[in-house]
Amino acid sequence: MLLSTPLLLEYEAVCQREEHRLAAGLTRKDAESFLDGLAGLAEPVTVHFLWRPRLRDAGDEMVLEAAVNGQAQAIVGFNHRDYGNAPSRFGILLLAAGWGAPGQGRGGGRRDPCFWPPTMPPTSPACCCSWTAV
Repeated sequence: MLLSTPLLLEYEAVCQREEHRLAAGLTRKDAESFLDGLAGLAEPVTVHFLWRPRLRDAGDEMVLEAAVNGQAQAIVGFNHRDYGNAPSRFGILLLAAGWGAPGQGRGGGRRDPCFWPPTMPPTSPACCCSWTAV
């Protein structure tokens, strides 16, 4: 999984919102532990180029930028509608979250992909994941 600093900060802001924490039954400390784990598991990506505007939802631009700058093979998420065909312009697959199984191998010196379709082996380079924290 790839993660840029701006994307981590966005995840932190969303995960720390009281309505999200309460809906998930998490304390502030639980949310902080989750974010610490996420940061520890993800491969850091430095954003060298901004590719804006490319998407319908400006809030998703950070995900696309992390994927492009980190040379991801896929973006895994729920809101395909907002991405349109932008990822394919960079050779990046757009996959539905939950499609496949958790990664079980190391690929190309990167961290495991979080999900992959049957056509993408678990040894493929990392994907960039996007999800809604509830």
